[in-house]
Amino acid sequence: MNTKCYIKKFSALLFVLYSISSISAKTIFVSTTGTSAKDGLSWTNPKQTMAQAIGIAVEGDQIWVKGGTYGQTIGVNVSLKSISFYGGFAGTETTLTERNWVTNKTILNNTGATTATRLFLVGTSDASNFILDGFTLQNGTSSAGGAILFSGSVSTNMTVNNCIFRNNRSTANNGAIGVIGGNSVSFYNCLFENNESAGSASAVNILGAGKFYNCTFVNNKSATTNGSVLYLNGTNTLINCIVWNNQKSDGSLSTISTTTATTVKYIASDVTVGVATNSISLNALNANATGPNFKSPGTAVGYVADVSTLDALDYSLSDDSPCVNAGIDSVVHDSYDLAKQTRIFGGKVDMGSYENQHVAYAGITNPITNNSVWVSVQNKTIAVHGLSEKANLKLITLDGRVILIKTIEDNGTFDISAKGIYILSISQPSNKQNIKILI
Repeated sequence: MNTKCYIKKFSALLFVLYSISSISAKTIFVSTTGTSAKDGLSWTNPKQTMAQAIGIAVEGDQIWVKGGTYGQTIGVNVSLKSISFYGGFAGTETTLTERNWVTNKTILNNTGATTATRLFLVGTSDASNFILDGFTLQNGTSSAGGAILFSGSVSTNMTVNNCIFRNNRSTANNGAIGVIGGNSVSFYNCLFENNESAGSASAVNILGAGKFYNCTFVNNKSATTNGSVLYLNGTNTLINCIVWNNQKSDGSLSTISTTTATTVKYIASDVTVGVATNSISLNALNANATGPNFKSPGTAVGYVADVSTLDALDYSLSDDSPCVNAGIDSVVHDSYDLAKQTRIFGGKVDMGSYENQHVAYAGITNPITNNSVWVSVQNKTIAVHGLSEKANLKLITLDGRVILIKTIEDNGTFDISAKGIYILSISQPSNKQNIKILI
């Protein structure tokens, strides 16, 4: 056969196969008002449970789950390869961008509080490229991974986004999440609160490869005197995260167990975390100047009898938090945080799962001295950092009025009386820069 002809026919075959694959990929809809008899292919004919949706899903499908509480647990020993689960729908959306997992809370809940029932088993078959996005997983109970256990064959590139893991527990290790068998999972914008293990790893145990970006771990409990909140054994990553007030049975702080293969940077923690770089050491008191300054943290640690008591808690950052504008932008995965607010606000990403929406940050580079000059804004106080010499400042409104003139040294501050958008002119003998500031 002519080589060119063969190549053309082979290319045509690949195109046909690709087209068939694209056509076969579908969206499956789930609602608490659905039934198993419905085809699940529209909001008007939804399945009732995620397990029913999985029963008709194939590689490449998306499963859209309407807000509500789902009491059915999901034990899966079929392939979840390239299947995506999205929560946060009102039940009318036609695109993913329309959903809101905050206003349309989609909860996976173990209704039998004393029953050892894991919420989600990603089981023995390949689950590479699996996605779970926009769910609250609570009250799961198991001997390993109360909320989710990733087990079985080695799966890669699994992702968990915008999820809350709360009040899950294990009768052994892995309070909320267990990753075993060399599996690889990445977590973005996730909150782990009030999970508990009888042994170690009250929040997460990784025996494989785990990556955590902009996650918050708080008030998890290891019911032993030598337990950890995170046990990371393998090639793991912990960046832009907050770890605070996780405890052992004696009330002392739980450790974070890592290996030399774990990358830890831009993290705020009240315990030492391996060889961490660009880290913040947090005070035990939330409202201390070096505490995390969560807006409304809980005081209970570990599993609670009534999960609804956690509803009023708020782990977003106050304007005075040292975690605001303290992360690294290059690992940001999405344009939203866990509250579905703008992820990078004011020019630089925060640590943790929530992005403060009031504190601005601006960075400039002095081209002569090569020093980083930047401005932070907390409430109505402006601080200028990184100055190599005294600078003359002018604060100018957008209509051109100069409302403040001041000479300042490095880390100097000044107050502004009114909120608004301003231009800050910074003049040094060697350089002049203008920065737009939102207050």
